[in-house]
Amino acid sequence: MIKKKLQWKLVLFVCLASICLVIPIGLYLNINIEQYHYNQFVKGIEKGFASWKFEDKPIDPYTVYIEMRDIYSGAFNIYGDNKSYTILDRRTNTVYSSDFSYIHKDDEEFINELYLSDNFISAAAGKPINNNLIKTIGDNSFYDYAYTVNNLVFYFRYYKADWQIMVSEFNSIILTVLLVSLIVAFIIGYLLSKAITNPIEVITHKTKRIAEGNFDQVIEERGNDEIGNLTGSINNMSQSLRNMLDEISNEKNKVEIILNNMNEGIIAFD
Repeated sequence: MIKKKLQWKLVLFVCLASICLVIPIGLYLNINIEQYHYNQFVKGIEKGFASWKFEDKPIDPYTVYIEMRDIYSGAFNIYGDNKSYTILDRRTNTVYSSDFSYIHKDDEEFINELYLSDNFISAAAGKPINNNLIKTIGDNSFYDYAYTVNNLVFYFRYYKADWQIMVSEFNSIILTVLLVSLIVAFIIGYLLSKAITNPIEVITHKTKRIAEGNFDQVIEERGNDEIGNLTGSINNMSQSLRNMLDEISNEKNKVEIILNNMNEGIIAFD
């Protein structure tokens, strides 16, 4: 029973070690994938603003919206179904957007939704912060980025659906790797535990025989590791006990012979 308990503890330890190794690596790579897409998203926006020179005067939001759609979408890297841009005039709350949710909502409702974003609020206040946290509104998750130019707020979204398929496929691979690693870890752990517990079982059996007085037990020494050293120590102990008992037995026999051959009586006292 002791062998079984120790054996399965070792197997469990190896399996847990493989889980603790694979899962953090998977999480780390997931974070890196998302961070890579965010960096590309921001890099495109910064590149777009670097190529578009704005005059230092009020700008018409509709003109900017059309130019963004027809001329600068490639520069900003905002083409595709999962990227959108919104232009809001801070003076009049006039809004134009390529976001798919804009089509299904009136201006006021859409603007109220925009103000759920800390990045948008900070840009509307003229001090954009642009943290790189994924924002979730309704059923949609996205990175967002906001920028203020004169009277306009430029607000960009990058929806997670764009890289979600890649992340899902990647997680499937990680899950497969985890299952394979658990199988391998179980096999390795089982073999390793047997290599440790089998000698312990032999030592336990032999020491019980020695405790019963059978000092002829000799345990086979395997290797120079800790178990091999323990085996050698038990063999030495068994030999020493046998020699000691033989010596005691000889001394007892000598005393018996002397006592049996004495004519006078002997008084023994404590």
